[in-house]
Parts: sequence; structure tokens; C-alpha cells
Amino acid sequence: MYAFITGNLVSEGVNEIVIENNGIGYLLYVSGTTIVKLKQQPMPVKVYTYLNVKEDEMSLYGFYGEDEKDMFMKLISVSGVGAKTAIQILSGASVQDLTVSIASCDTSRFSKIKGIGKKTAERIVLELKDKVSTLPLLNNPVSETPVFSSTAEQEAESALMALGFSKAEAHRAVKSVSGAESAEDIIKQALIKMSR
Repeated sequence: MYAFITGNLVSEGVNEIVIENNGIGYLLYVSGTTIVKLKQQPMPVKVYTYLNVKEDEMSLYGFYGEDEKDMFMKLISVSGVGAKTAIQILSGASVQDLTVSIASCDTSRFSKIKGIGKKTAERIVLELKDKVSTLPLLNNPVSETPVFSSTAEQEAESALMALGFSKAEAHRAVKSVSGAESAEDIIKQALIKMSR
């Protein structure tokens, strides 16, 4: 129903803001990340929106960008994850970090977020793994592809480059992994090594 709202940020609270547009104040539930990013922008600000309609409530959720809204939509598609829980998750990690965690089947990122238990974290990874693997973020074609010992290594390097690592960083990280056979395992181990 609402794609976005442009207006002045007039107040903020814990995971909520009010955007004033033409004399109307819109209350939006947002992540902590969205609040920080909106406060850094000049007025008026543009907030992407999602109208959550339930039997006894209508709530408007806001996002600093379409990538955050897209991740929100994926999260609420998981059984047992509601809109408020999805906002809590987005407040606890960046979209890029969540994408990497899901793609590499790493539930630890979710388990560290307040209110997210181990079972919910596992369900998120299980249900979103295939959806995230189709994102352009993880499937950008790689030019000047170096020689790989396996297709899994090539896929892993492509995924790491799509996540913002340089070609050299991604190649070094993939080559430093041993004993992993699938692209997912290579990505997971490479990310662990790169975070040290």
C-alpha cells in the first residue's frame, strides 16, 4: 500500500520514529540501524515502508534502504518470526552480515541477538538459505577468474567478492581453507579466518 514516505524526522524512540509529511506524523517501527542512518541524512529523509496488517492491529515499518526492506520481508516469511522480531534482528546485525551468516549456515550471529533462541536461528538459516543464495549479492559474475581446483572454490570466491571483499582477499581466504568440500563450508571457514 505504501512504498515509501518522504518527510522530516521529528522524533525517535526505541525502534520507532515519527516522520512528518504534510502535517501528518507517521509512526514507523524501525531498526536501530535505520535510526542511525536517517539521522546522518539531510532533511527531508526518505523511508521505505511496509504496512503490517493483523487482525487487531495495523503497523507501519520503516527501512533506510530497499536492501533492508528486502531482508525484513525474507525474515518475516520464516515461520515463527514476526515483524517485531525481524526488526530486532535487523537492529542486531547489518544486512550484509545477516546475508553472509545465512549463506554460510552460521547461526551464531542470530543467537547473539536478544530474543532470538537457537531454534529460531536454525529455522531462519534453514528456510532462507536458498532465498539468499539467489541474491545478486551472492551471485555477481566474476571476471578474470583464476584457476581453481574445484567449482566450490570458484563459487566461494565469487560470493566473498560479492560481499565486498577484494579479489585478492577473497582468493587468499579461499586458498587458505583446507578440508572443505562444499562452497558453503569454504565460505564459512574463509569468513572465520578473515575475521581474525
